[in-house]
Amino acid sequence: MQQFRSEVLLTLDTSKQFQTWGGWEVTINRWMDDLDTLENNTQPVQKSILNKLLSNAVNDLGITAVRFEFSPSGKFGIEMDNDNEDCNNFDYTQIDWRGFDPYLEDYVIPMKKLIEEHGEKLTLDLHVITFDYPKDTIQWHLTEPEEYAELIVGCIKRMDDQFDIIPDYITPSNEPDNNTVMSKPQLLRNMRALVNRLQSEGYTNIKLRYPDTMRSKNVLPFFDELQGDYPDLLPYVDTLSFHGYGGLRKSTLNNIRSRAQTTGMKTAQTEWGDSSNISRDIYKSLVWADVSFYQNFGLNWQALKHGNPGEHYILTGFDGDESNAPYFNGFHPNTSFAYPNSKYYAFQQYSKYILPKYVRVDIKSSNYAVKPVAFMSHEGQITIVILNEKHGHTDIVINNVPVGIYNITLTDRVHNGIDMGQMNIGTKVEAGTISFSFNRPGTVTFFSDR
Repeated sequence: MQQFRSEVLLTLDTSKQFQTWGGWEVTINRWMDDLDTLENNTQPVQKSILNKLLSNAVNDLGITAVRFEFSPSGKFGIEMDNDNEDCNNFDYTQIDWRGFDPYLEDYVIPMKKLIEEHGEKLTLDLHVITFDYPKDTIQWHLTEPEEYAELIVGCIKRMDDQFDIIPDYITPSNEPDNNTVMSKPQLLRNMRALVNRLQSEGYTNIKLRYPDTMRSKNVLPFFDELQGDYPDLLPYVDTLSFHGYGGLRKSTLNNIRSRAQTTGMKTAQTEWGDSSNISRDIYKSLVWADVSFYQNFGLNWQALKHGNPGEHYILTGFDGDESNAPYFNGFHPNTSFAYPNSKYYAFQQYSKYILPKYVRVDIKSSNYAVKPVAFMSHEGQITIVILNEKHGHTDIVINNVPVGIYNITLTDRVHNGIDMGQMNIGTKVEAGTISFSFNRPGTVTFFSDR
């Protein structure tokens, strides 16, 4: 007797639209050792590896957004002692630019060029590290709003003058809920001083991301204080940002989304390096929080190992000269694939095919274990990414698919972003319908020709 096998039905509705996509983001990590160990004021990663790293990030993963971070003071800080007693007279000669300039020159500017070659624009976030790191290290800027603002705007002027680039965003504090002496009111006073300085210096188009908390559950308590006590800052805050540490609960993400919608802001998941199932966490962030940016974390982790700098290349598949396993399991294209630990390919199923300015459109699933997202360009190109968490053979049918030629890629425990060919909707198969069969859990992407 033939056994009946049910199908999972997905229904696409391009008339129902949500957030506009901003970009897939990565952090340029700073050199995490004594700056005096570096020669010629450079960053430590070998140029031959670095070129591969940047090319892989942009060309293979579709990265278009960069978090460029620095510490004002404390360990690795660029202004350990006050440049002078006048917060309106910034002395560039008193700043230690070794932890700043090389990363602009060797990372940000080349990435900008690569991104522009794809016809896209780099989105740049100037990211202020406010940890008390190591423990009991005090960043003196955090309690001096005018000095805090002077340094950040001084950095922007240097970026503008020396490198012909200015940030799109400033994140005033990385994880203000994590190991910092700076209170919420102090952070908001710093932000007010920063906004005033930006306006007076003519940098009127730079927006703020806030609060960028370590845990998503802390976003609204931080935002409540801003909204209640510092409403004058609201026009300058463009994005409610958060990290994924502690997990991504549906109710929490829904609440962040609702608050952003009522205040006319975007949302962004801006760091979640410990994700054990990156496909599921991308889905949660896209659908439950309506994020416009998503970041796993570092492009590379520049840590000394056996005397060799630049050892761990997290996101883009290079791990230095020794060919050891990468810092986060799964980001090396030569390692054995084990679903869902091969984060590189799982990430790529989304990041390479959901492009900036695409708009998320509605797609519903008849089975909770099959989690689809869909995006559409202004010209009508469609990208559909389906995360299948069902075991065994799973048939899916997607209804209401616009006519066109769709390319197919698949990642599962035996396939790493494999090309599955094309499907021509409207000629070779019934118009408006895509059928696909999974043999095991995995992620499949359908994207129309561009």
